[in-house]
Amino acid sequence: MEQDEALSDNTYNRYTITSSNYDLSIERISVLPWSMSATVAVVEKVTLKGSINADQLAEGESAADYPLPEWPTARYKVRFLNNDGRWYIAEMELVELNPKTKALGTPDPNMSPIPMATPTPKTEDEP
Repeated sequence: MEQDEALSDNTYNRYTITSSNYDLSIERISVLPWSMSATVAVVEKVTLKGSINADQLAEGESAADYPLPEWPTARYKVRFLNNDGRWYIAEMELVELNPKTKALGTPDPNMSPIPMATPTPKTEDEP
């Protein structure tokens, strides 16, 4: 953890974060049942809202002069090790910054047919 640059990043020290949304999408898992290690490909996307702290502004400046920096979307390869039946993160490697991701095939409700009742069959004796 001492070598993890993300833990020593000062990008957001001057800002107050008011909300965040963290989305981790698993793209691929590679593990064999008898294996003691696993590899997972993930894409991390973080959305932040906030503003610069008022004490960071010089006279005549406004918060609009310092927009909140975007958190870059990133693809990682995460290696896990199994120790006594529990999985632990052993290594996390940055594969790509701002990767192109595919949108999920979410169905559009407007394209679905309007549901209708099935007609009740009539017997020959009924008029």
